[in-house]
Amino acid sequence: MRNADPKLMRWINVGVILLTLLSYLAPITDPNAFWPLAFMGLIFPLLLFANILFILWWAFRRHWYAFFSVGCLLVGWSHVQGALELRFGGALKPGTAKDALTFMTFNAHEFKGIGKQRFDQQTFADLIRAQKPDVLCFQEFPLDAGSAKRYADLLSETGSLRYSYQEKGGTLAIFSRYPIGRKGANYFTNRANGFLFADLDINGKSVRVFNVHLQTNAISKITEKIDPADVNLQDRETWQSFEGVLRRYKRSAQTRARQAIAIAEAIKKSPFPTFVCGDFNDVPMSFSTHTIAEGLQDAFKCKGSGRGVTYAGNIPGLRIDYLLAGSDFEVLDFQTLRPRLSDHYPLVTRVVAKF
Repeated sequence: MRNADPKLMRWINVGVILLTLLSYLAPITDPNAFWPLAFMGLIFPLLLFANILFILWWAFRRHWYAFFSVGCLLVGWSHVQGALELRFGGALKPGTAKDALTFMTFNAHEFKGIGKQRFDQQTFADLIRAQKPDVLCFQEFPLDAGSAKRYADLLSETGSLRYSYQEKGGTLAIFSRYPIGRKGANYFTNRANGFLFADLDINGKSVRVFNVHLQTNAISKITEKIDPADVNLQDRETWQSFEGVLRRYKRSAQTRARQAIAIAEAIKKSPFPTFVCGDFNDVPMSFSTHTIAEGLQDAFKCKGSGRGVTYAGNIPGLRIDYLLAGSDFEVLDFQTLRPRLSDHYPLVTRVVAKF
């Protein structure tokens, strides 16, 4: 790249900028109307990285072309913040902020562990003791009654999360330090994806918590079968594998869009201050994430740092889990925890109520 032809690099840079500008349309374009933009949103982190490289390359050559990519990123600065946050300063310690509420979300993968590594119950218990969550939302909580009771007892004893709600036959669960009043569930056809809501009585005030799990891509199962060392672009099977990934992503993106619209409508009808936790199975630049998060504060964008990766599986760099606070809360801090207990990382945020 050091000895690259400046004219060629200029045109490549223009191409990257055009693709980046197209990706800015992904959050506001329903994949059921035009699905290719959903894919553009998925690869936005790569486009962001490419723009940063071009800025550095042109700056090294002391050429004003660097401002092309600078301008492109400034136009979509809110999208850049969803993929990368540069913020310094330590996280709050549990209990250091008076009247703070701690919300946590975790796709537990049914407490099966990750890869060949079994789930470490002691590490999980230590995590709960350290974070002291007031509300803990699980996706992929065990359906097995014995396993579910074992972890419910652990959460009650270790974290004082005495109140809980899990609809029979569903893998979503909400655990709370505060009493649960009205509650409800809306699962979609597969009973794995949907949402729960629970109204919590927090010091005499009602807060409605939503726990969300959207349709999976299931792309990781396909990519596990693809060995990069064996990829041959002249091989028909390679292109069939790529085509299969795109077809799967198209169908899942369209399904998530429909689910997100239904969930967003339920959130908007909430009569109380609202907090949303969950595994959206989609990136910040997606229509589904944008639809659910509209009018809410993304805790990562408010107080997070770094790339915000939440998926620990075989597809790197994905942020697909979220903590979203309504306008009635002030976000104090945000952390992505990395205990290697599941193929997702737990997220935790501390907020204070403004009501």
